[in-house]
Amino acid sequence: DLVHPDDRANAGTAMRRSPARVGSSEPTEQRRLRLDGGSFLASVRAASAVWNGRSVTIGVVRDISRQRATETALRNSEQRLKLFIERSPDAIYLVSGDRITFANDACARLLGTADRRDLIGTTVTGSNFFASTPAPSEQASAAGPPAWRRRAASVADGTEIHFEEMSLPIDWADEPSLLVICRDVTNRVREERELAAARAEAERLAGSAELANREVERANQARTRFLGGLNREIRTPLNGIIGMSGLLIDSKLGEDQRQHVETIRRSGKALLDTLNDLIDFAQLRQGEAALRSVTGSLKRTSTGMPTPTVWPGNWRSRPDTMAGRTRQPD
Repeated sequence: DLVHPDDRANAGTAMRRSPARVGSSEPTEQRRLRLDGGSFLASVRAASAVWNGRSVTIGVVRDISRQRATETALRNSEQRLKLFIERSPDAIYLVSGDRITFANDACARLLGTADRRDLIGTTVTGSNFFASTPAPSEQASAAGPPAWRRRAASVADGTEIHFEEMSLPIDWADEPSLLVICRDVTNRVREERELAAARAEAERLAGSAELANREVERANQARTRFLGGLNREIRTPLNGIIGMSGLLIDSKLGEDQRQHVETIRRSGKALLDTLNDLIDFAQLRQGEAALRSVTGSLKRTSTGMPTPTVWPGNWRSRPDTMAGRTRQPD
């Protein structure tokens, strides 16, 4: 007996239920034994026939082990896929014909719907969110692999959301369907807009800084021209004043007159030194300054400083005798 011990009772019942007339019964599944002792799942069909004038029963046994294993694997795969779709953080819905036949919880949250079952049966043409979803037949005939595309739509409370969408044509329950995956990118779009605004503001500030730099450059050029004018228009007559006062000192003058002329000459030289400093500063800003050696006397410089000032009281009591009171180094 090649029937598995656990299925022998069922096998006998199936054989007894075989039709009396010529024909075949409905197939039943039984475990059968191989000659090597192994077992397999078989589909057994009992058929009645007439053989040499006698009524006989013929049993047809077909190995369906691989078929059942494939069906089980497919069923498990479908269950895992369904579990993945239901728990996916991305919004996923299924379109069959022109209606929504499935939607996960993430899709309900994205659309602001309390229960995902409320979306089942919704027509894709009756919703702002689903309006641009292509028909399954259109997507199946589209050239090229599926790709993400960005869309914007309004949800139940009127809020505009931005999302990326991909459509995959599949066969669901023997019907051409469309599996749509939506990924909410509203925050990313807002950040991209803020970044673009910040970049535009930075470019504007950079343009303002460049304009300010040009203004500063023009101001520097105007100062340089002004100092150049000082060199030509002030220094020349000032040299004339200093030179003429020197000639006047060498002439026959009284003591008071000589002191007055000497004050004029020293004041002119001090003003000329100040003018030279201004011109040196302008050359320094232009990178054209040059160092020069000048011989001087610290004693004469310190004693000569008070002379051009305004003296209180009698000008004859000016402090021009400091060198005689305290010995100072040259």
